[in-house]
Amino acid sequence: MNRLSDQVAVITQAQSHLSLECARQFSDEGARLVLCSENPKALEQLVTEIEENGGEAVSFCSALENEEQAKALVEEALKNFGQIDVVVNNTDPDLPEGSDEDGSIRSQKLKTLLESANQLSHAAATEMADADHPAIISLAPLFASKDPAYPAYVKTLAGLIGLCRSRELREICPQVRINAVFPGSGVLPIPAMISPETLAGEMMSAMDEYEEFSAPAPDPEDLANIALFLASDEAKAINGQAIVADYGASIN
Repeated sequence: MNRLSDQVAVITQAQSHLSLECARQFSDEGARLVLCSENPKALEQLVTEIEENGGEAVSFCSALENEEQAKALVEEALKNFGQIDVVVNNTDPDLPEGSDEDGSIRSQKLKTLLESANQLSHAAATEMADADHPAIISLAPLFASKDPAYPAYVKTLAGLIGLCRSRELREICPQVRINAVFPGSGVLPIPAMISPETLAGEMMSAMDEYEEFSAPAPDPEDLANIALFLASDEAKAINGQAIVADYGASIN
């Protein structure tokens, strides 16, 4: 359909499955890509895949740990393509399974990713003034109430909601649309908002026995589909929203 024809999209955390799927779908719809990751091998592989399938992509190797790196990413996009139309901030820590039992690494990574999402959004917004329907999309991480990094996840979600509603960004670029995609982990809101330590052990055990408290987590293709829609002109009336993708778990 070429929904993103002649547009340039910057996608962070390009080493992750979610960003990889976003890159594929955005490229299939005509976007030229600027892919950012701290993993040079993953970047090289993804750029090669995009180009072999007829797309255009350049890489920028960085962890985006400060404002200077965010500005450098924007400059790289402008140097290669002369414009920025879409920014996809992926805030999922994307750490190997079992590598962070106490949650401390994920907590710090989440803090860094939220800061980089804000810094990149501000740096890009100043260059989006000439875009017809510029869009900033943040992809929230999956989380569960029993995760030791749960408080950091909650802060990240709150921060992304604040980013969606930022008046400062809209003063920089009045026509920008800022939205987020919140994937559900399958945990219902009431149990999810209560720390397991505050509940009796018998209650937690009973909750775990019921399948009603769980739902499948959306896969990267599901979430990339939503991000693609939000990036396209089809979503030009949607602004300042956090789209929840949880298979209806929050209403069961």
